[in-house]
Amino acid sequence: MKPPRDEPLSPYERQVLDLVRAKATGGSAPLEAIQLDAGAATSWHSRLDKEVVRDAKARGLLRGRWSQLDWSLFGVLAALAVFLIAAGLYAAHVEIARSASTSTSSGSRFHREDWFWFAAVAWAALMGFIASLRSVRYSPAGKAAAARWLG
Repeated sequence: MKPPRDEPLSPYERQVLDLVRAKATGGSAPLEAIQLDAGAATSWHSRLDKEVVRDAKARGLLRGRWSQLDWSLFGVLAALAVFLIAAGLYAAHVEIARSASTSTSSGSRFHREDWFWFAAVAWAALMGFIASLRSVRYSPAGKAAAARWLG
C-alpha cells in the first residue's frame, strides 16, 4: 500500500496506515477487522487527536482557546480572588492552634499569615487546571477551510 502522493505522510496519517497494515490480511482489511478493543482504542484515539490538532495548529487552521490577553485576565482575576479570600481570613484572625497535649513543638500551628501561602498554592492549582482544559478553536483560515469542506 503506497500513499497516493509524493509528499511524506503526517504522523497521524502514518498512525492510521500502520493500523490498517497491521490488521490487513492478504492485502485487504474489512472495516470490522480494523476495529480496536476498548483498552487500545482509547489511547490510540488520544494519540491521533493530539497529532491532528498539532498538525492543524502548524498549518494555521487552529489556535488555542484563549489568547495571551485572556490568560493575563484569568491570572489577575484569580490572584485577586484568592488574595481577597486570604486577606479576609487573615483579618478574621483565622488560625489553627493545636493543644499542648497533641504537640510539643511550636511549628505545629497554622498561623493566620499562612493563608497567603495557601492562596498562592490555590492560584497555581487553579491556573494549572485552566491550562489542562485543552481546548482549541478555528483560526480565520480554519473557518474558511471548514466552510469549504462542509459546503
